[in-house]
Amino acid sequence: MKEIQDLETRNSLLTNEIARLNTGRQTKVEQKRIDGNFEEIEMNKEIIKMLKNQNNQ
Repeated sequence: MKEIQDLETRNSLLTNEIARLNTGRQTKVEQKRIDGNFEEIEMNKEIIKMLKNQNNQ
């Protein structure tokens, strides 16, 4: 399903951005961005799980 693939791709991009920003000396703005990325990844994982369950029914 394209929506699942898109969410998985988005999570990969967010993870890459986290790795790039997580220097150990990031600014408050960068840390907020990292935290937001983690939150979005978790939300996307829940949506992916829901979509996969719908496809299996």
